[in-house]
Amino acid sequence: LALAAAPAVLRANTMPTKLNEALARLEAVTRDVEGARSRLVEEMRQGVGVVILEAARRIAGEQLRVDPRLLDAVVEEAGRALGKEGLVVRVASADVALVQARMQAAGVTVVGDTAITGGAICEGPSGSIDASLDSATAAIASVLDQWRAAP
Repeated sequence: LALAAAPAVLRANTMPTKLNEALARLEAVTRDVEGARSRLVEEMRQGVGVVILEAARRIAGEQLRVDPRLLDAVVEEAGRALGKEGLVVRVASADVALVQARMQAAGVTVVGDTAITGGAICEGPSGSIDASLDSATAAIASVLDQWRAAP
């Protein structure tokens, strides 16, 4: 009778070991899945950030090309903030003639700057205003970097 009960006793003693092994494997798989999910989320954040930044840059640049009044508005606002007397406006070389035609009567000096891809950098005796496309996209990039670094 004792020999007949031995397999049942043996199975009962090995069940906790097999259960612990199965639980350990399940925990390892769970960690692997969570690690893969975290890596995927990070990759998506990086990719989305790049797409958002490039889209914003293209949209803003296109708007400046399509509607030159936007650049005029930037320069006018800078003139109000800094004063037009002694104001130097640096714009993309392609925009010099456009801005110069509108600002020459006000005594504003307009200069082409190959480093500027859109917008303007306005400098006067009381300070400067960077309303360039590069400055705007740098600000967006900074916000995106903070978002990407968030948990």
